[in-house]
Amino acid sequence: MLLDDIINLATDNQQSITVLLRKCIVLAHQLKNDRLKLWVNKELNGYEPAEEIPEYRKMPAPAKGNFSGGWGAYQGGRNIPPAVMEKEHRWAAESVELRQAVSAYESIVSEGSEGTITYPWNNNMVLYYQQKFISGYVLIAAWQEIPRSAVAAVLDTIRTRVLNMALEIQSEIGDTDVDLKDITPEESKKVDQTIIAQNGVFT
Repeated sequence: MLLDDIINLATDNQQSITVLLRKCIVLAHQLKNDRLKLWVNKELNGYEPAEEIPEYRKMPAPAKGNFSGGWGAYQGGRNIPPAVMEKEHRWAAESVELRQAVSAYESIVSEGSEGTITYPWNNNMVLYYQQKFISGYVLIAAWQEIPRSAVAAVLDTIRTRVLNMALEIQSEIGDTDVDLKDITPEESKKVDQTIIAQNGVFT
């Protein structure tokens, strides 16, 4: 049965979240729930730059920079506080948004949970702040970092949300695939509220 398959995949940390989410596409079609289809497809395919993303895909990410001074002076990996930046640019020293497909993050985590993932500033941002941070020094590179473990936590959050959703749907409309296909309008509303509660963005 479909819900049992989803629950089993969600409770096994060795199973791919990509496979789990594809099962959820089947569930969305059986339930005829467009909200679930949208969320699952965004998780599988990634979020466009202008799209709102769920809060669990937003990560605190401080910025660091390499600075070059006169006579060969150099300061590498120096912290860049958001307060020294213009307000509209402070995001580049505060947070990053994980917009790629789930499969990309699964690949990153498969390499190990130690270390960090680097998000370089674009060249225009570096050029803009080149001489604005440290007197006598020029910013030559800047980036943000998040620990790999934080990405693993995002994947675990998605797995847990799917599990909670499947269990709630199972308790609301029944265990069998027939129950999924014969869902009543009242049950459909309950399922929709469950999906809103779990995905947190497509309201």
